[in-house]
Amino acid sequence: MIFLKSDIVNQLAERFPYHKKKDLEEVTSIIMQSLVNSLKENDGIEVRGLGSFKIREQKIKEFLNPKTQKLSISNKSKKIFFRPSTEFDDL
Repeated sequence: MIFLKSDIVNQLAERFPYHKKKDLEEVTSIIMQSLVNSLKENDGIEVRGLGSFKIREQKIKEFLNPKTQKLSISNKSKKIFFRPSTEFDDL
């Protein structure tokens, strides 16, 4: 199952019917943007009960291109690493 931002907004709307759905969408967007900005600044994110997100730099690697048989070098890159909470150990 894919969990979308609209699913979060719908669940919030069910739980808090006295708030406008438009306001809940805005709050959800602000939270998501804060998470993205934190990762862009190389800060980690920890959501208790869910897990933590960190940025890891991938090293430069040499590899042999199987088609051309030429030695190539990959660029240094950054990847998002997710470590789930211990609550998911039973799954």
